[in-house]
Amino acid sequence: MVEVIQSGRSYRQFSGFIGPDVRWDELLGTGLGNGTRRSFLFLQGNVSQFFQHLGAALADRGHSIHKVNFNGGDQLFWRLPGAVNFHGTIDQWPAYFESLLTEHEITDVILFGDCRPVHRPAIIAAKERHIQVYVLEEGYLRPNWITLERGGVNGFTTLPRLPEDFIRLADRLPDVKEGSSIENSFARRAVEDVLYHIVRLLMHWRFPHYQFHAPVDPFIEYWGWVKRFVMRRFKRDDFSGVYALTKTGQPYYLFPLQLDSDYQVRVHSKFKRIEPALEQVIRSFSKCAPVDSMLIVKSHPLDSGLCDWKALVAKLAAKHNAADRVFYIEHEDLVGLVKRAKGVVTINSTVGSVALHFKRPLIALGEAIYDVEGLTFQFSLNRFWKEATPPQADVFAAFQKVLVHHCLVRGSFFSRKGVACAVEAAVARIDGDAVKSAEQYSMTKAAYASVV
Repeated sequence: MVEVIQSGRSYRQFSGFIGPDVRWDELLGTGLGNGTRRSFLFLQGNVSQFFQHLGAALADRGHSIHKVNFNGGDQLFWRLPGAVNFHGTIDQWPAYFESLLTEHEITDVILFGDCRPVHRPAIIAAKERHIQVYVLEEGYLRPNWITLERGGVNGFTTLPRLPEDFIRLADRLPDVKEGSSIENSFARRAVEDVLYHIVRLLMHWRFPHYQFHAPVDPFIEYWGWVKRFVMRRFKRDDFSGVYALTKTGQPYYLFPLQLDSDYQVRVHSKFKRIEPALEQVIRSFSKCAPVDSMLIVKSHPLDSGLCDWKALVAKLAAKHNAADRVFYIEHEDLVGLVKRAKGVVTINSTVGSVALHFKRPLIALGEAIYDVEGLTFQFSLNRFWKEATPPQADVFAAFQKVLVHHCLVRGSFFSRKGVACAVEAAVARIDGDAVKSAEQYSMTKAAYASVV
């Protein structure tokens, strides 16, 4: 079921450089911080080199580092010594995970994405043993940030849910300093994604029970992206006339699509897929929105093109007698669309944070961290079109400050310096958690809910 992987390189040999001229000792300093030696267990990361660099940095501080690989891609992106390859079934995983916690006296678990099948039972088991779980995700605020949250993210967040709690906590926090922009390379992201899944496929014989967590095979999505890229060179959006109207004051609402594969939709909403959400929004818009307004449906930038959303939007608009008021668009500037929108409808997309930043009325149809009174419309979608008001500035300022200090670290997953910055900030956050005083902890404990 399990094999132990040893590497010829030590932690320090690996972690000396992320790339040319970027040294860990310059980024993180030396020593053990508060002197407490901890035992970290890494589970699945995202498709990047971030986890192995974070592991190396924690090891350089004297902590014990362990890792479980579930497929060949995991193994490719973790070259540190002492990892184990898990070859068992999903039913065998919880018991094996418990044995790892005991054998290595694990104090902390680190993982990417808290909804993956291998992660849900691990989080529950760790919580039962009072073991800290750190969950990483793409940033709640983008770009320049990644999510690093204790307990859970998105619908499992430990953030407070009342505006007065955000304001109370924010009063005790320092102001947020944005800093310079951080590079995030789409080319690097694409290359690492393809490498990961090629190796995962080639080494499937060694991990025969592993099932990828997404509903669509990555290679099918690759074909969709290639086809979409090629077709984009030969067609243009037929939106130019409508886009011109938005600049001249024609009122419109914006509905940015998310991905069908996104756990935000599959787990943290009632819809499970995008199509039923799309139909609900178009039906409600046709029935209740001002008759002189338009609805713009914007594609997701990482959509594979496997679904013809343009045709589906047209079909649903005709079905609900709104064919001349509902439009689908792929390539126009999202920020520009948000800034001019009369209101934004989302399931739980990060575009919601953009709408709040630009003081646009917003409604969340799923579980979203920003779905808080004073930020989003708290009544029905049918009422939103005519009754929504902009977010309250003081609540949003407090929300953003708490979000940054408790859930985000600066950096990115897909550039050399972005990873260096994210690792530096993540290690400071993780090591800092170990030395919080009882008074600091009690300040937030009452406002924060349990993950499960």
